[in-house]
Amino acid sequence: MTGTFNWNGIKGKNYDLKAVLKLTGPGQWDAVYTFVWKGKNMTYTGVIKGDLANGEVTGTGNPADKSRTFAFKGTAKDGVIAMSHTETTGGKTVATGTGTMKQSQ
Repeated sequence: MTGTFNWNGIKGKNYDLKAVLKLTGPGQWDAVYTFVWKGKNMTYTGVIKGDLANGEVTGTGNPADKSRTFAFKGTAKDGVIAMSHTETTGGKTVATGTGTMKQSQ
């Protein structure tokens, strides 16, 4: 999947996002997310669940050190997922922005 996300604390900038999925069951995938943050290549691993074509979709991702958890929830329409995302660090969950993703070939 490919897409973009924005960050509430940095207005007016979209970041590229890629997710490589591996099917693990009906409507469930292991996901490896990659993106560039403040000039550094980042990789998070997690899961995506739901209907990627038309329906509800949720996902999570963590860096290797598990210092934080990112989560998103959204709705897919015609293969494009519109989502909102949060970050949980130290037990506190904070809304962090929005984004979109779609299946790529």
